[in-house]
Amino acid sequence: MMPLLKQYIGFRQSTFLFEPHTLLDMDHFLLAPYDPVVDQAIIPDVQIAPNEVLGKRVEHFFEYYLKCPNQYSLLAKNIQVFRHKTTIGELDFLICTTETNEVIHVELSYKFYLYVPKVSDTDVACWIGPNQKDSLVQKVDKLKNKQFPLLHSVEAKTILHDFGITSDQIEQRSCMLGQLFIPFDSFNSNDHSFTPTINSKCIRGFWIPAAVFLSGIYKEERFYIPQKKDWVVMPNDGATWYSFEEISKEIVPHHTAQKSPLLWMKSKGHVFTSFFVVWW
Repeated sequence: MMPLLKQYIGFRQSTFLFEPHTLLDMDHFLLAPYDPVVDQAIIPDVQIAPNEVLGKRVEHFFEYYLKCPNQYSLLAKNIQVFRHKTTIGELDFLICTTETNEVIHVELSYKFYLYVPKVSDTDVACWIGPNQKDSLVQKVDKLKNKQFPLLHSVEAKTILHDFGITSDQIEQRSCMLGQLFIPFDSFNSNDHSFTPTINSKCIRGFWIPAAVFLSGIYKEERFYIPQKKDWVVMPNDGATWYSFEEISKEIVPHHTAQKSPLLWMKSKGHVFTSFFVVWW
């Protein structure tokens, strides 16, 4: 199976980080269930540069998904909104339903968050990025207070006028997909009791401190470090697997650069797991 197809399937098999209205007072943009026949039929038409970063790949995948069931037409994407020649924001997608002509503004994102209990006494504030540079709370705040209100700005209304529509005619929806990772001891004990607002189906694996991993807790397993553009892919048997000793050497450069690598682990019986070895 070609890498691009694996990435697209990974995107299509992803789900929403949280249930509707739990963190945003807004509906999700619902994706149809993954259909191998329908979805894989569009892959030959997907054109993505080899060096395209994951975020842009997800945008391409979403755009091709819109064409797949023929339920939507794309009006515009990545609409830059300017104020006095300065960018004040961007509208991800403006789409129209083919059946009802309803116009929808969709804000798309694909995030990876780790549950770190020591960060906050509030569960939702404990979900942070693997390099501690972003968080779920920050993302939700940006959506609620910047990205969605942008549609109703004077500058955006001027742009929408060119499409013959007004902001009042547009529904706004979030499409926040992603993967969640919990502490390795909670993952091993299957303890997900701390995720009341989060969709537990998004839990893909665990995170582990470097010192614990390097102590050899999983020294009998085999490992692979996927490129970030492959993070959406489920662990599989198509990779070249390395020993604990070999993979330990590969982790050091990532941590030196203050990056937490994602690893795939292959255990006996062809059991696959994703996890982050954090540098902090």
